[in-house]
Amino acid sequence: MKRVIQPLSYPLPKSRACVQSQIINHVNSGHNWWGTGVVAVDKAEDFTRKMCARHGVDLGDSTRCYQRNCFKESGGRKGYPSVQLLLYPEGSPAVATHLRWFLLSTDRLDLDKIPPEFREHLANLDDRRLTWNEYELVHRTRARKIGGGTKWTWRLTKKAYEEQLALFEMAARKRDAWRLSQVLDAFRNRPGWGGLREQMISLNRAAKSAANRANGLPDGVDWSLMGEYVDLTVWDRDNPRTLGGFIGQIVARVNQAMDSAANE
Repeated sequence: MKRVIQPLSYPLPKSRACVQSQIINHVNSGHNWWGTGVVAVDKAEDFTRKMCARHGVDLGDSTRCYQRNCFKESGGRKGYPSVQLLLYPEGSPAVATHLRWFLLSTDRLDLDKIPPEFREHLANLDDRRLTWNEYELVHRTRARKIGGGTKWTWRLTKKAYEEQLALFEMAARKRDAWRLSQVLDAFRNRPGWGGLREQMISLNRAAKSAANRANGLPDGVDWSLMGEYVDLTVWDRDNPRTLGGFIGQIVARVNQAMDSAANE
């Protein structure tokens, strides 16, 4: 029986932090090959359908396990790799016209068949770091006092970190408590990944050093490292977010804009 593919029912995580969390979970389970790119909203349905048919990204865990462990009749090789597809609006979800996609696989895929306009990278994490805007995925060694071992985490890229460092030090040198509080709050509002917390400690240390060289720390500045709790629950069971729902919102927004223009 031919499998029914429903691309419009494909789930979308509810936030960028949730996508980052899912990427970490998949990498920890052996999905070390990755590709990424963007696809226009009007092409997203066809693109998702192709990914479901070609790589089985819509399969359940039990089916993935069976296909992964079974042997092909010809050659006696292992079965199909497990492939995960993550979709999220590129830029602000409210005005997005493209979707960012990540394809994560346990084995190297023939992603060269993906049209060049959809494809940006194809690599193994051992050869090239996965980056997304100002973030990069890195493998970090934890201190023994917090359990030791290594884990994957997100942090700012070198360029983004240096930009943040310049903002911190500038506000500290001017002893501008309001500006310093603003940059501290903005950083604390990021997801609390271990790599970001390490960078926050370094930024705090650099800002305090700059302020001390400029006649002391300003009053009324909250130097705490952690911000508000970020909910990393990926799927909203009460109000699930799907590709079809997102496309419907885009179409409704465009129609509303056209109606407004026609009435003017």
